[in-house]
Amino acid sequence: MNKIKAISAAGILTMVGAVSTQAQNIVVNGDFTANAAAFTVAPGLMGGGNPTSITGWTLGLGSLGVGGSATAAGSGYGPANAGAYTFSFIHWGSVDGSSALSQVLSINYTPSTTYDLSFDAASFRWAPNHGFRVSINDNSTTHFTTQVGAVDLDASATDTFNHYTYSFTSPASFNGPATLSVMNVEVGNNAVDFANVSLVAVIPEPTTTALASLGLLLAGFNRWSRRRSA
Repeated sequence: MNKIKAISAAGILTMVGAVSTQAQNIVVNGDFTANAAAFTVAPGLMGGGNPTSITGWTLGLGSLGVGGSATAAGSGYGPANAGAYTFSFIHWGSVDGSSALSQVLSINYTPSTTYDLSFDAASFRWAPNHGFRVSINDNSTTHFTTQVGAVDLDASATDTFNHYTYSFTSPASFNGPATLSVMNVEVGNNAVDFANVSLVAVIPEPTTTALASLGLLLAGFNRWSRRRSA
């Protein structure tokens, strides 16, 4: 009897744990710290004394790089509060979005699922323009974009990092792999910085009804076990 009780209790605890599990970030190296320590030559541009890649990300056009947490404020294409972040930056943007960092999302990114996408973004404070875009696309469908009515996000007022967060539901099916892109869409002497890029599946919180049902189930089991023991 005690064995049955223990197994049943473990099953109930497993149910509670299942609904309260925290989702994991799907984005690889979203905080850009994986190889940031190797970017030691200011301003952190690719090549030269710095690495030619950012772990987990594919490079597009433009001058791209990484600024570590020790980056002096306002230098190295960093924003005014750069010292608090490890961040990627994209200098020399392009209106078609080809000045971007991107990565193909793993199989953990699934159809018909609600996700929270968040990131921090800022502009190089001496740049005159600061438009940028974050999007997820497959071969034919845009799953998500910050672009609204062909207008991209404008970081003109963000010479320090601002936090952006969005919720969306992925399509019912994908045409090829889904790719996340962060991009600078301003040509000329402009730079946009990105930090803490995160994409997590939204796991429903246990509702009051669900918890009440579990409580009733446990109470009923206890009554049943007492009658069996009588």
